[in-house]
Amino acid sequence: MEPAVDRKAGIPEVIDKKNKGKSILNYQPWWFPNFSSKRTSARANFKRFDSVQHFSDHHYVLKGNASKQHSRTWAKKIQADWKILEKDLPETIFVRACESRMDLMRAVIVGAEGTPYHDGLFFFDIHFPDTYPSVPPMVHYHSGGLTINPNLYNSGHVCLSLLGTWYGNTRENWLPQESTMLQLLVSIQGLILNRKPYYNEPFVGWTKWTPLGEPFSKGYSENVFILSLRTMVYIMRKPPNGGSMKFRTEVAVFMKTVVDEFVKLGVKELQDKLKPPPVIHTNTSSLIFADIPADLEMGMSTTDQPWGCPNSSSNRTSKPSRNSSSHPRAPLEVVSSAQANFLRHFKRFDTVEDFSDHHYVSNGNASKQHSKTWVKKVQVDWKIFLENNLPETIFVRTCESRMDLMRAVIIGAEGTPYHDGLFFFDIHFPDNYPSVPPMVHYHSGGLRINPNLYTSGKVCLSLLGTWNGNTREQWLPRESTMLQLLVSIQALILNQKPYFNEPSYEQGRLRAWGKGAWAPGPKHENVYILSLRTMVYGMRKPPKHFEEFVRSHYFERAHDIVKASNAYIEGAPVGSLVKGTSQGGSMQFRNEVAVFMKTVVDEFVKLGVNELEDILEPPPVIHTNTSRN
Repeated sequence: MEPAVDRKAGIPEVIDKKNKGKSILNYQPWWFPNFSSKRTSARANFKRFDSVQHFSDHHYVLKGNASKQHSRTWAKKIQADWKILEKDLPETIFVRACESRMDLMRAVIVGAEGTPYHDGLFFFDIHFPDTYPSVPPMVHYHSGGLTINPNLYNSGHVCLSLLGTWYGNTRENWLPQESTMLQLLVSIQGLILNRKPYYNEPFVGWTKWTPLGEPFSKGYSENVFILSLRTMVYIMRKPPNGGSMKFRTEVAVFMKTVVDEFVKLGVKELQDKLKPPPVIHTNTSSLIFADIPADLEMGMSTTDQPWGCPNSSSNRTSKPSRNSSSHPRAPLEVVSSAQANFLRHFKRFDTVEDFSDHHYVSNGNASKQHSKTWVKKVQVDWKIFLENNLPETIFVRTCESRMDLMRAVIIGAEGTPYHDGLFFFDIHFPDNYPSVPPMVHYHSGGLRINPNLYTSGKVCLSLLGTWNGNTREQWLPRESTMLQLLVSIQALILNQKPYFNEPSYEQGRLRAWGKGAWAPGPKHENVYILSLRTMVYGMRKPPKHFEEFVRSHYFERAHDIVKASNAYIEGAPVGSLVKGTSQGGSMQFRNEVAVFMKTVVDEFVKLGVNELEDILEPPPVIHTNTSRN
C-alpha cells in the first residue's frame, strides 16, 4: 500500500496494488470540507511547493543554524517529504522549504468553501527537530492573537493527535515509518479548519446528537467567521516572508475595515457593493445590541469569543419599543438599560472573597492544606477550561480563600421547558480530587424540576458517580474537567425532553405509543410550571455574589417570559417558537400558567419592569356542554 493524493479533493487516497490499482478509499468523509475552488486562476503561476533562501521571520529560526549537522536518516526523511509535497499537494495548500535551513518549513492553507474559514489564509511555521522522524515535527500557527478554533490557540499552539499534542489511538498518532508532512497538512485542513469547528472541542462531540449541539455549533461558527475576517486583516497588514442580527451587524461593520485593506491591495469597486449594517427595531429599555468594540474597527484584537457558543439573546433582538418613535434607530445609537450594561460586563468566570451561604462551607476551612496534585488540577480547571472557555449561558464563581468551593449558574436554553430560568449549583472539591469527582448540590428550593435533580439538591449524573454509566461516561481523573461537567448538566439534564431522563422512560414511551399519544407532553408542562416557581424562588432568595445578576437577568428577560407564557396559555407547546396559536398544551396546564404568572409578574414589577400586567393573558375559558350532564 502506498499513499497517493487526489488533487481535486485534497485527501489521501490509498491505492491497493494487489487489487489492480483500484481505490479502497474512494469517498469523501462527511467531515471533510469542499476543496473545489473557483479562484485558482490568480494562483496558476504560483508554485504549490518551492524553496526559498531564508526564513528570518520564522517562529523556529532560533532553534538551529545553517551549519548544524544532522543525521542521514533525518535528511533522507525530509527530502522524501519534499518530493511528496512537490508532487501531491492539493490546490489549497502551499509550502515553502528553506535551502539553507532544512529544519524549517512554512505552509499556508486556503480556507475551504462551505466552512467559516472560506477564502482566508492560515499560515503555519514548521520545525523538524533533531530526532525527526522518531518524533513529529513542531508546528506553530500564525494566530495574530486570535483563537479561531478550539485546536488553534492564540499562542500559536496546534492541538492534534498527529503532533502528539492531543490524545488519539495508535493510528491517529505520529508513526515514524508511515506519517508524512502531506498527511499532517491535510489533517490540519480537514480535521481542524472544517465545516463545524465547534465539535473540535474536547468532550462536546456528543452534543452533536442533542438539541443543544447545532445551536451551539451555529453560534460558534458565526464567531469564527468574525475572527476569520480579523485574521484576513492581520495577514494583509503583516504577511509572512461570516444568522443572528448581531452577527450580521458585526460582519457589516467590520467589513469596512476588510474592504479598506482590499483597496490597498488594488481591488476596485468594492465600497459601493458593501452592505450597510441591518436596521434593528429596538426597545431601548433592554439590551438589544452591545456597542461595537474598538478592536473590531482596528481588526487587531487579541481577545476572542470562547468556544461556546451561540448568542442566547439572538432571538430577542427585534422587539419593537412601545414608546419609541416610528423611525428605527441605528444599532450603535441604542442606549442600554443599567441592567443590560451590568449583564454585559458581568464576567462569566471570576473569584470572590467568601461563600458563607455555600452548601459545602462546613466541609473544610481556609487554612486546610491540600496536595500539589489537588491544587494543580483545580487551578487547571480555573485557568484553562473555565476562565477562557465557558459558554455564554454558564457563569462561575470560585473562592479565593476556599479553593475547594465553587458556584455555577446555568441559564435554561431556548427550546426547553427551562428557557430563561436560572439554575444554581454549589460545588465542592474533596481532598482526593481528581481521583474522585467533585460533589455538586443543586439549589432546588424544594422543587423537583427534573428526574435527575432531587428536591434534596442531589444531582444524578454518571459523571458524578451518582448514576450508572459506561466507562467513558464516568469521571476520568486524567481527562474529565469542570467544564465538561457543567456542559453535561446543561445538555443532558436541563434538556428539551426531561421526561426521557427518567430511568424507566422506555416503558412509558412504549405505553404512550401503544395508546396513540405522547406521554411526555404533560410532564414537560409540569416542568415549566416548576421552572416558573424556581424563578420566583431565585428572585426572592438569590445566592450570594449573584444577587444583582439575578435581578438584571430577569429584568431583561421579563417580556420574553411573559410572551412565551402567553403563547402557552393560548395553546402553544412548551419550548416551541410562537407560531400562530397552534394547539399543544392541555387545558389544565394553560390554566395553571395563567394563574401562577400573576405571582411571577408581581416579582418582575418589584424589579422595576413596567407594562406587564396589561399584557398578561387571563386563564383560558372552558366551554362546557351542559347537556352532557
